[in-house]
Amino acid sequence: MEELLKHSESFSKQPLSNRVEIPNSKSSINPSQENKLITIGTIASSHGIHGWAKVKNFGDSWNNLTTPLSVQLTKNNQKKILTISKFEIKPNYILISVDAVKIPEYWDDWRSADIQIDQSLVASESLLENEFYIFQLENLEVYDEKNQATGFKVTEITETPAHFILICSNLERKILIPFLSVWVGEVNLSKNFLVVKDWESWIEI
Repeated sequence: MEELLKHSESFSKQPLSNRVEIPNSKSSINPSQENKLITIGTIASSHGIHGWAKVKNFGDSWNNLTTPLSVQLTKNNQKKILTISKFEIKPNYILISVDAVKIPEYWDDWRSADIQIDQSLVASESLLENEFYIFQLENLEVYDEKNQATGFKVTEITETPAHFILICSNLERKILIPFLSVWVGEVNLSKNFLVVKDWESWIEI
């Protein structure tokens, strides 16, 4: 999932746009190693009788996209390339239309599928100071406050009603770190690491 995370002392949910604001020191999307893809939504259901689909929105990136829009649907290792010819932004969801899809039943097999686009389609958006895209967080090494590698990496970012969670993994276990500045310090993209504060306490949990 690629979303805008607000990483601040007093966290409040903000409109998402596939990027992250890092804290003082310093938004599933699942990128490939080469042409990185970011997830901008998931198929929720069909909509109406003419083949439209309702999409659960993963951020405000849709505001910066235009049609025709080439997307990849991904579900259970199945992939499908489609071109969205129209979309409508609603308060809590997106409606999409694909010229090749004329019947609502088409979307039954793709319910819950991720809708992914090439990162280059949003990478040109202007970032505010200390903001970056979520795919840039994935696979970062986890360091402790002494800037020592812990052997963990950020393998996934997930969302809760209160805040976002970094899932940090090694070969043996996973540790879930709230993406709040009280727990996460420096995020250094050039050196490929982020700092988790009070790391020893997380290991003991």
